[in-house]
Amino acid sequence: MAYINQQAKDQPQLSAQELNLRAQAKYHNIAVSRNTVRKAISRARQDRYPPAPKRDNLAGTDFSKTMFADFHVFSKKLANGETVIVLALKSAYRQIADAEGLITDGTFKTRACFGQLFIIHGTVGPKLQEDHDHEHYEDELRKNFTRPLAYAFMETRSTASYELLWESLKEEINDELKTIWNGPKWMMSDFEYAQIKAVKKVRILKAFN
Repeated sequence: MAYINQQAKDQPQLSAQELNLRAQAKYHNIAVSRNTVRKAISRARQDRYPPAPKRDNLAGTDFSKTMFADFHVFSKKLANGETVIVLALKSAYRQIADAEGLITDGTFKTRACFGQLFIIHGTVGPKLQEDHDHEHYEDELRKNFTRPLAYAFMETRSTASYELLWESLKEEINDELKTIWNGPKWMMSDFEYAQIKAVKKVRILKAFN
């Protein structure tokens, strides 16, 4: 295990299978469970993470500094102090605005004080014709796919937080594209009543505008 722990620290990008194969090659038929190797990798990666922010110092954190000029990070606060942080490529704003549909989902138990990582996917590709029998419909259909376009760290999953997220994103898209975004034709998500209420109130879908 000492060898695996050291290898995990030196090269944390290696998978559990790769580490096991290296250990077997060095020590000849050593048997270590994959779960044990995964834990060693997890510990090594945790040691390399920067200190996690605390809720009390979120307000003083500058979220605008990034390595890429196209990458945009902004944060908004509710009156009660809850913070929503949104990350997206500026070029993705055009894709969000042009998407016929958006698909949203969240991953809970994120690092530090955030309640979830909320992800917005959009349909990307050529616009499909209404007539499904035309010659190139199948070719166009294959070119359409969904991809993640924006990420949001949220402290809670309250209606107010979702409203703040969608209102802020709408403002950023309008400012960046110098236009008025009326939202997609459709949206898909799991049944989370707080977000459904927020989407209706902020009038994200074109049907509401």
